[in-house]
Amino acid sequence: MNKIRLLFLVCIFYANILSAFLLPDDIAIKIGSGYNSNFLRFSNYEMNSFLIGSQLGDSKTFDSPVLKFSFFIDKELDSMPIKFDLDLGFIDYTQSLNKTIFSSSFIASYKLGTYKWIKLGYKNIPKNYLKMYRDRDQIGSPLLSAFYGYERFFSSISSPIYKTIWFKARISRSSMFFNQFFTEFDLIQHQLFVKMYNLKYIFLNFSPYVIFANSHNLTYQSGLNSNRIDRSYFEYIFGSDFKIKNKTIFFDDIKTILSFKLREYKSSDLIDILHNNRSHLEFELIQEFNKKINDHIHMSMYCKYINRDTEALTEYVEDLKSFSNVELGFEFYFNLTDKLYDATY
Repeated sequence: MNKIRLLFLVCIFYANILSAFLLPDDIAIKIGSGYNSNFLRFSNYEMNSFLIGSQLGDSKTFDSPVLKFSFFIDKELDSMPIKFDLDLGFIDYTQSLNKTIFSSSFIASYKLGTYKWIKLGYKNIPKNYLKMYRDRDQIGSPLLSAFYGYERFFSSISSPIYKTIWFKARISRSSMFFNQFFTEFDLIQHQLFVKMYNLKYIFLNFSPYVIFANSHNLTYQSGLNSNRIDRSYFEYIFGSDFKIKNKTIFFDDIKTILSFKLREYKSSDLIDILHNNRSHLEFELIQEFNKKINDHIHMSMYCKYINRDTEALTEYVEDLKSFSNVELGFEFYFNLTDKLYDATY
């Protein structure tokens, strides 16, 4: 009898999950367009190389227009405080047929109270193209497309601290598996993320965060010539969101995201000139200008700047692995819930 009751409860639980998105609470899309000055992240050294034509692959330029599209739905169960979020999207760098990135993510959240959640999530990017590389395990190999699949499983907990101030702590496990010519770069990463939300100073609202990550090179010393190099690394990221509400100009608020990413490679092999004692500091600045047009349409304009400065044993590696790029664009967010439900009646 207990087994029958347990089976019944399990069926009810999975039936709730299955029906969660049949009638979602919110349905929205985001459409955007922009321009990226260095979408394959070439260094100045590479840009000035006479071999750069073949490294560009099917692209004729270093820069590219960008098209973005995302689809969001969420649903909160009536029978229990559980919410499901599904996000599907793609980013298309139109200059290259290879550089189209599809992504999906799913989050299940259990609400314990105000600013108090437990969440489980999954994110997948089946193919992310980097650029053209040479297969080091084949003599005389031509340049080949390098791309990887990305998966992340994570869980997080949020809790209030004081009034509207709250924090989130998240642990995650990510994998990056490359195509068959570049398996020497395969990684598993474990990450800890901690963020504080809604700290205020006069008119400024800011949310600092830290990330600690350990990436392990799975294929190190697995037999091939290319696997003799350890590509494992530690990563430390420090950053913050800054938000200013301003009703005196066209935009409702201005948001700035600053981050500093320090990556340190573990290799100490003297013959490994690319990774031995190599580190880089990557600075990222994102500036957003947001406007609520009405209850269903929001607009955002953004500027994103990235600069990586590499330190290594040789000036050649420092020049090769440093880069910068700028991306400019705009996005429109449309909440379609009411419109779609009206059309069904």
